[in-house]
Amino acid sequence: DLGSTPWLRAERAKALSEEWDAPEILLAGPMITAPGGHPVAAEGRFSGMVRRVSGPESARRTVAEIAETGADVIKAVLEGGGFGGMRHAPSLSETELRAICEEAHARGLKVFVHVSTPAEARMALDAGADVLAHVPISEPLPPGLVRRLAIEGRSSVTTLSAFEGFFRLIDDPGYVDTPDVADHVDPEVIEACRGADVVSFADTNPFTVYARNQIDVASDNVSA
Repeated sequence: DLGSTPWLRAERAKALSEEWDAPEILLAGPMITAPGGHPVAAEGRFSGMVRRVSGPESARRTVAEIAETGADVIKAVLEGGGFGGMRHAPSLSETELRAICEEAHARGLKVFVHVSTPAEARMALDAGADVLAHVPISEPLPPGLVRRLAIEGRSSVTTLSAFEGFFRLIDDPGYVDTPDVADHVDPEVIEACRGADVVSFADTNPFTVYARNQIDVASDNVSA
C-alpha cells in the first residue's frame, strides 16, 4: 500500500501474529511530502497518511523513522498541481527528494515517487527514484524519457483504473453490478458508490472531466 495510516500496519502485524489467511501486504507507511503539498486531503483523521518535511535533513530523519516502523518501501510525492482543476501546491525540492532516495537506499529500501507530469517524472529519476507511482497523465511522454525508463530499468505503477474511477460511475454505472465487481466487493461498498453524494462529486469535480479527457494520453504513455 503506497500511503497508509498506522491502522493498516497494525492490522498487518495482527494478521501475521494470529496467522490469518490473508494476502501479503507490502507497506510504504505515510507518504513523504512538502508542508501544504499533495495530498492536501490528508488532514484530520487522515493526517497519519503523510509526513511533511522541510529540508534534506528533515527528509532523511523522516525516512529513518518510517523505515524503523517496518516499512517495505518509501513513498514520496512530487505534485505541483495547477492542472485538472487542482490548485498549485508546494512540492518537494529535488534536494529533499535526493536525500529521501539516498537515505532509503542506504537502508535497502526502494523509493516510489508520485508524479503526474513528464517534468516531475524526470526530476524523480534524477533524484534516484526506483519506481514512478502513476504514469504521467498531463501530456505525452517525450521519447527520450521513455528510452531512459527502459534503459535504466525503472518501473511505473500505471493506476489507470484509479483515473478511470473518477468518471466510470457516471459513464457506466452498471459496471458495479458485473461479476468482476459484485462477486468481490462488499454490497455496502457498492451501494455507497451509488450514493447521491458520491455521484454528485464525480459529476462535478473538475478532475473528473480532466481524467476523462486525459485517459487516452495516460494509456498511450503506458503503451510507450
